[in-house]
Amino acid sequence: MTGDIVDMARDKDFQYVDCPPNPYPYGLRITLTKEDLAKLGVDEMPECGDEVAFYVCGCVVSTEEREDEYGETGCVGIQIKQMSIEELPEAEEEERADAVKGGFRGAAKTLYKNQE
Repeated sequence: MTGDIVDMARDKDFQYVDCPPNPYPYGLRITLTKEDLAKLGVDEMPECGDEVAFYVCGCVVSTEEREDEYGETGCVGIQIKQMSIEELPEAEEEERADAVKGGFRGAAKTLYKNQE
């Protein structure tokens, strides 16, 4: 694991019924209810297209590797346990560079240390 922030877009768009083409797999989508948003301090519903930054810590709950007629495949199921969410800052370049240098990993270690 590198700890780098990476764009998860795939080479081909995914086609879903009644949805425009999207390069991001459906399995990377997360849905938060009003109760979840309230816990995170979000008091106004964001609009579609708004971008947010969120940080999560979780636990691997399943793994799968297999080979079939389409080739080799694998997946990991992760149960998110802790999360924070915020709007993207106007001047995010420095923060993004810090995160890529390992800021997320350090934050996760601190969070888990405080949970014990």
